[in-house]
Amino acid sequence: MDSNNRDDRIKSQDPFLVLLQNTEKFELVSTISKFPVPIAILNVDGVFLAVNQCFADVYESDAIFLLGKKLNEFSTVVYSHFIDAVIEFNQNIFLDDIENEFYSKGHFYIVYFRALRDVEKNLNSIIVVGANITKLKRRERVLIQNNKKLHQLLYIDQVTGLKSKMALELVIQEKFVSEKRDQYAFIKIDLEDFKKFNYLHSYSDGDELL
Repeated sequence: MDSNNRDDRIKSQDPFLVLLQNTEKFELVSTISKFPVPIAILNVDGVFLAVNQCFADVYESDAIFLLGKKLNEFSTVVYSHFIDAVIEFNQNIFLDDIENEFYSKGHFYIVYFRALRDVEKNLNSIIVVGANITKLKRRERVLIQNNKKLHQLLYIDQVTGLKSKMALELVIQEKFVSEKRDQYAFIKIDLEDFKKFNYLHSYSDGDELL
């Protein structure tokens, strides 16, 4: 069955899709553009049935221009996620929601797929909602970098570059548990009178010696 016949079958079964097909394009775009996030409705072949301007802006396009076009003409990345979602929705009739992340033109997005099914649970279209998470990603990277710096300050001795006392205590906590305590042995060595060396020869010389 070709896509035109399938669309005709879907239209006859789903009142919501019939409404989309019969709504004037400007009115359709105007209505869906009231949503403040990128949103589109596509059939199972990836053809835009409805789309708002926020979604079109991601691809520097026009919402009305996108109507009737295929998603893969504008984003192979999102289209790949879309095809995967279609496959999963068809394989599991009880699955209705899937999320993925993608990167486009310097921005990170999270894309949410929502299955629209008929009364017999057959997939006939998919709502795609996107959200720009670039700021969140940047904050996440900052947190990761800060955590690395904190880890270095806590667990790496800044003079010698060796693991610190806190790092040793962490290893002991992880390894020296009741069922494994007989498998490990630890030796702690204290450098006597090292403070005296620092006083006599300066802390710089002491650091160099370490």
